[in-house]
Amino acid sequence: MNSECGVRPLPKHLFEKMVAAKIEKLGIHLEGGSDEGLIDCSLSPWPNSDENPNLRKTVGEILNEVEIWAFDAYSFSGAGDGTRYGDDIEYDLVNKTVTTTEWYESVKLGQKENETLELEDEGDEEVDLSDSNELEELNKRFSEVDAAYKALDTALGQLYAAAYVFKNNLNNDRR
Repeated sequence: MNSECGVRPLPKHLFEKMVAAKIEKLGIHLEGGSDEGLIDCSLSPWPNSDENPNLRKTVGEILNEVEIWAFDAYSFSGAGDGTRYGDDIEYDLVNKTVTTTEWYESVKLGQKENETLELEDEGDEEVDLSDSNELEELNKRFSEVDAAYKALDTALGQLYAAAYVFKNNLNNDRR
């Protein structure tokens, strides 16, 4: 298991609530790599709404409590270089065991291939960097591109956060 995580003891009151609700397993999925830690919790089996709608609501409330506990207990930062990694933790409430699986994605480089460099004269613009006007124009273009990249990065972060909230709301609605 990733040294950042380590298995945390399950609070007794949560264990008792889950056992009373006939929950057999608690799954905690930790995922990171791009400086955003994701913690996703699941309970199983999930009660059938036809059998006992009140139990389904109770299990949904228990899941909310478990998510709050897991967020505090694991404090998973997700720090990394952009390569996805994480841990899956399964608390088996029946057998009173915990199983962990560390996972990560890795890059596999293919065989190097050499090709001849081709040069194209048509349409190429030579930039004279000794000319301060051209250098200033290039700096301006770079600043515009950099600002657009930062805005896109911020928007993607907000989109990711909104998707996470939507997923949690959807899961809560299903309960």
